[in-house]
Amino acid sequence: MKVIKKLDIIIIVILFLISFIPYLVFYMNNSGGISEQVYAVVTSDGKVFKEIRLDNHVGEEEFKLETKNGYNIIKVMDNKIGIIDSDCKDKVCKQVGYIHRVGETVVCLPHKVVIEIKGNIKNNNTEEDFISG
Repeated sequence: MKVIKKLDIIIIVILFLISFIPYLVFYMNNSGGISEQVYAVVTSDGKVFKEIRLDNHVGEEEFKLETKNGYNIIKVMDNKIGIIDSDCKDKVCKQVGYIHRVGETVVCLPHKVVIEIKGNIKNNNTEEDFISG
C-alpha cells in the first residue's frame, strides 16, 4: 500500500488550480466590456430566421420554428432565450436552458437550429467598439 506524500498533494493542488485557467481566460474575455445592444440570432440551416433584441425585452414571447427535420418551440423571457420543446430524440437543446450572455449558444443538431447571443460591446479599457460573435 502506497502512502501519499507531501509532494503528491502539492502536485495535485497545482494541477487542480491549473485546470481553472481556461475558465478564467474565458471569463476575462467576456467581462472586458459593457454590452450595449444584446440580441439573439435564431438560424435554421444556416439562414437567419429571427433576430430578437434582448437588452430591452420585457415579458414573454413564444414562437415555433418548423423545419423539414422537425420543430423547436423557442421562448424569450425578459432578457433570456431558450428552447422549451423540440421533437428531436435527445433533447439536448432543451436541457441547455435559457441563455443571456454574449457568446452563449443553444444548438439543436438534428434540426440544424442555432440560437446565438450577440452584441455590440464597448470595451472598458479603450474607446473603441467591438462586435462579439
